Amino acid sequence: MKKKMAILLLGIIVAVAVLAGCGGKKEAGSPVVGDYKLASVESGGMTVDVDEYKEMMGDDSLNMSLSIKSDGTFSIDAAGQSGEGTWEYKEPVCTLTIDGEPQECQYEDGVLTMDFSGVKMNFEK
Repeated sequence: MKKKMAILLLGIIVAVAVLAGCGGKKEAGSPVVGDYKLASVESGGMTVDVDEYKEMMGDDSLNMSLSIKSDGTFSIDAAGQSGEGTWEYKEPVCTLTIDGEPQECQYEDGVLTMDFSGVKMNFEK
């Protein structure tokens, strides 16, 4: 009886180790992993290209970058302010979480879109 329990326990330990290993590989192969920059902003039916805006206005306030890492973490830099958090991807939604506050983003064709009260920010790789 003790031998059967030991074998069962060993089997459970191996299964947990295999499943934990699969989790890391899933994130590493996720299409959202990579470095992004804010490319455009949409509001009220208008779309503003960030590079054109910076060139016309001489204003770098829209400089934003986002780095999603394969280890399940991300970092964001927005106009000199930075933050770090974790992410989870369930197609087509990528959820970025900082300080327990989740932000759902839509991911499609290399573009990650965040929606803040009707203002859409499009990040491209």
